[in-house]
Amino acid sequence: MPGSKAVDGFSAALLAQQRKDAGKTQKQVAEAAGLPRQMVTRLESGKGPGPSAETLGKLAQALGIPVAALLEPAPPQADLRQLRSRAQLTQDDVAAALGRGRSWYGMLETGRIQDLPEAVASDLAHLFGTAIGSVTAAHQAAVTRVGAQPALRLTLSVEEVAALRRLVETAPPGPDKDLLTARLGRTDRSPSSDTADGDEAAAT
Repeated sequence: MPGSKAVDGFSAALLAQQRKDAGKTQKQVAEAAGLPRQMVTRLESGKGPGPSAETLGKLAQALGIPVAALLEPAPPQADLRQLRSRAQLTQDDVAAALGRGRSWYGMLETGRIQDLPEAVASDLAHLFGTAIGSVTAAHQAAVTRVGAQPALRLTLSVEEVAALRRLVETAPPGPDKDLLTARLGRTDRSPSSDTADGDEAAAT
């Protein structure tokens, strides 16, 4: 699409290699992607502007590979958000691919979930087109950043804390319950609530 921003990190050499590995001609890829053959030829030559996100997605789909397979390796210091963005994926996309909730993945990406299961790291590496080590390093960096920040506490009334506890108790096991439990762990009663408790204790 004219005027669309070119994707950062696109590799002409990887496009040509992936096409050859798939045993397809430039014409076949162009037809499958719904693109002019001349565009595929130009992109493989590395001349002119790179593809837009839409064009890159069509090429990846035509080749049966993730978008990240057409991108240069991510820099060593890349975090999970950067790895995801380079692969042209949203948090919703990743969460759906993992079979998890968006809130759960958002907490994982920002380091608020410290445990990264090996299976999830492997799935993320495939989605992002990078090595498992890059994924685990990016996640650990996020966890470290969170640990260096002052803990965030929520000030809730006694009634609000009780309601949140009831939600945790009745929620089925899964990412949503984990999120509620994490929030409950960061709650704190307001001073007015503490005073009210003290008054009740004095009355009894």
